Amino acid sequence: MLAMHEETNAEATMAVVSVPDPSPYGSVLTDSNGKVRKFEEKSAVPSPASHVNAGVYVLSQSVIDSIPGGRSVSLENEVFPKLVRNGRMQSWMHKGFWYDIGRVSEYVRANHELLQKQEPKAAKPDANEDRREILRPSHLGTRTHMGVGAKVGPLAILSDNVSVGDEAIVRNSIIFEETSIGEKATVEGSVIGERVVIGKGSRIGHGSMIAGQLTIPEGSMVSPNSVILC
Repeated sequence: MLAMHEETNAEATMAVVSVPDPSPYGSVLTDSNGKVRKFEEKSAVPSPASHVNAGVYVLSQSVIDSIPGGRSVSLENEVFPKLVRNGRMQSWMHKGFWYDIGRVSEYVRANHELLQKQEPKAAKPDANEDRREILRPSHLGTRTHMGVGAKVGPLAILSDNVSVGDEAIVRNSIIFEETSIGEKATVEGSVIGERVVIGKGSRIGHGSMIAGQLTIPEGSMVSPNSVILC
C-alpha cells in the first residue's frame, strides 16, 4: 500500500475492500487506475460498486499539515472530499481478511474465524482428574485458572488472568482480561469485558454483552441479547 502511494505520487491512499453488499457502509468509486473519483453514502438502493473504505490510510505530510488544529476533524467528511475533487486520492485494494469490528457481531465472527484457522481440527476434549475440560478450538490466555469440573469451549477465547470457577461453563464467548466467572455460572455466546465478576450460579444468555468492571450478582439470569453497560 505504501509502495503504491509513493509510485502514484498521491497525497492520500485509502485501502478499499470488496464486500457483497456495500449499502451498510457506502461505496468508494474509482477509475481504471484506482484513483478515487467519488464517495457514495449509505443507501438501501443497490449500487454497482462493491468497494468500501477499509479504514486504513497513508497520508502525505501535506495532508496532515492541512488538518486544522483545536477541534475534532472528520477525515471522511472534511479532508478526503477535497482530495478527491483535486484528483489526489488513490485507492489500494486489500484482498486479505477484513471485518468491521466496530459491530459486535463482526468482532465475534472475526475472533471465531481466526481461532478456527489457528486450530482447524476440533480435537477431543482436554480433560484431567479434576474434571476440568477444554473443548477445542479455544484459546486460554496466560494465568487462566479453571476450577474443578469447569468446562471451557468450544469457541471460547479467555484473555489473560481469567478465572473460571468450579463447575462453571464458558462456551462460544470472548472473555476479557482479569474477569472472574463464578462457580456453576454459565456464559453462552457472549462478550464479557475486563475485570467483570459473574456471580455464582448466574446465567448469561446468548448474544449478550457486558461492559468492563461490572459485577453481576449471584444467581442472576441475564436474558439473551442483553447489553449491560456502566
